[in-house]
Amino acid sequence: MKKLNYTKLWPTTIMTGYIDKELAKQLFLDVTTEGYNKEDKCDVLNLFTLECESIQKFRKNHLVPYIKEYIKEILNIENHYDLKVYAWPQYLQKGMNVGIHNHPGNHISGTLWLNDSDAHLLMIDPRGNANMMDFGYVDLENLIKKGIALEKVKFKATGMAYYAQDWLYGNKDLYGDYVDYHVPSDKNTSKVTYSIKPEIGKFVIFPSYIWHEVEPNISNMPRVSISWDAKIIPKTGNEKIYV
Repeated sequence: MKKLNYTKLWPTTIMTGYIDKELAKQLFLDVTTEGYNKEDKCDVLNLFTLECESIQKFRKNHLVPYIKEYIKEILNIENHYDLKVYAWPQYLQKGMNVGIHNHPGNHISGTLWLNDSDAHLLMIDPRGNANMMDFGYVDLENLIKKGIALEKVKFKATGMAYYAQDWLYGNKDLYGDYVDYHVPSDKNTSKVTYSIKPEIGKFVIFPSYIWHEVEPNISNMPRVSISWDAKIIPKTGNEKIYV
């Protein structure tokens, strides 16, 4: 047999890492007091406008350098741009989730988790037809139509079971129409979705065009995080970090 060549086309690079756990703990305390009112509604559009030591430390010493390193890695450019970065807190109580979305009008997005959670971040393959090659999902709708009880469908992770449960109870619209595309969250067996488990101090940075969503939080503990968007602006003079 003649030698065969393989070429990987259109890869999508994400960055993951950790900040100091003590800083993450302080951010948890500050975000839940500075960023929210008593009704658990977000009061702050941009966390970086707050004169809060932990938030500014995270922005200056961690987030901006990591974003610049990410841009260097994926675009191979340095110091020829300005950045406009803004961030917001996210507080998901029990039963809450975030539906599938991306971040139009931005270039780089990401999330920092401030506590551990089993409500995973699910990232979707950005190639529009990639789901044609996915054979790892469980078609919950057809299982239900055939009368197969939920208890007979075994999952190691809770996320899929709760999507199925919600479908059974007729609340499909709560989580959108993507229920039968999810695989158990503890294993990245699907070629369409990539699952990331939130851990205190862990962060992820990715292109803003990536479709993503957050599984329902089934814990009594709120899932607390900071998310952000960054715009790359052609450099016009001395480098600036906008907030």
